[in-house]
Amino acid sequence: MDIGTTISGLVLTFICVLPIIIISRSSSKKKQFFIKAINQLASHGNDTVTATDIWGSAAIGIASDTNKVFFYTKSADYEDARTVNLNEMRACRIVNISSASGSKESQSRVIDRLELALVSRTPGMPETVLEFYNTERNKYTLTRELQLTDKWAGIINVAIKKTAPKK
Repeated sequence: MDIGTTISGLVLTFICVLPIIIISRSSSKKKQFFIKAINQLASHGNDTVTATDIWGSAAIGIASDTNKVFFYTKSADYEDARTVNLNEMRACRIVNISSASGSKESQSRVIDRLELALVSRTPGMPETVLEFYNTERNKYTLTRELQLTDKWAGIINVAIKKTAPKK
């Protein structure tokens, strides 16, 4: 009787722990995939990534020594890989595109897109846009993207100011 109870307990424990192990391994593989993608972008210019963040289906990193930002995003139908030389940029700003939702009495704003726009030092050049969130592409709800856009706008603006031409 005790052996039967022990075996039942072990089987139940295994059944409960198995999904956690599977989710953890999947998350770890996803993280490694995005780290590898950012490092591959950096390796094209022999750069070393010094800081990264990974969220949803995207990753961003910076090589502080060469002042470059690496951005990679991938979903089922979309992929974007970019290297941005911050020495060529004047500023970075957050672009929050939202729409109204609900009735007039209880109207709220819903974020449709969240981006970082990097403004070139060369007049007339278009902004370089790094898309952190897009409701049309992302199948998940907005999570850490707001905090990450604030964080990376700050990191990028500090890096840009370090290389700004002296007046």
